[in-house]
Amino acid sequence: MIDHQWPDLLHSWSRHILATSDYRDYLPEEVIDEQNLWIGYPGASEEQIAQAEARLKTRLPESYREFLKVSNGWPTGGPYVARILPVEEIEWVSARKRNWLEGWKLGVRLGSGRDDPSVFREMLGFDIGLLESGLEISNEDVGIYLLIPGLKSADGEWEAWCFEGETGAMRYSSFWDLMQDESDILQR
Repeated sequence: MIDHQWPDLLHSWSRHILATSDYRDYLPEEVIDEQNLWIGYPGASEEQIAQAEARLKTRLPESYREFLKVSNGWPTGGPYVARILPVEEIEWVSARKRNWLEGWKLGVRLGSGRDDPSVFREMLGFDIGLLESGLEISNEDVGIYLLIPGLKSADGEWEAWCFEGETGAMRYSSFWDLMQDESDILQR
């Protein structure tokens, strides 16, 4: 198992946010801990994670489980995402966003002039089934964070996407990789 350095990454992110009034102004007051330079939530317990896994009928990937144990959600995302959800609020895209999915698929089909599932592979580089099977782990703003169980690495990590309707998916090999990139972008 890879030892992801979530406390280091999230503390670095916190320090940057607290030093930058543009981002800080959008945070809920209850997450700001000036003394410890922290903007996260208390970590999720193994029981909370296990309850979500039972509800979703799957085991979550390790990098995401480790993240949840450090902070059960996160009050801000990268440039496209408003908030990372606590484990109690995560849900399959197909359950939560059925109308959104149908509207998005219709828009792509109309834009391509073809009513053919292969249009997604050709235009966006992925099969629509992957989007439909995704686990939504953030609030939708311009984009959303998704974990894609159908795309697993050898170590069991799920591919993580920052999905934005007009540009498609920015794809990462794991949630850890996505969050490292989002933190880097935010701190530039």
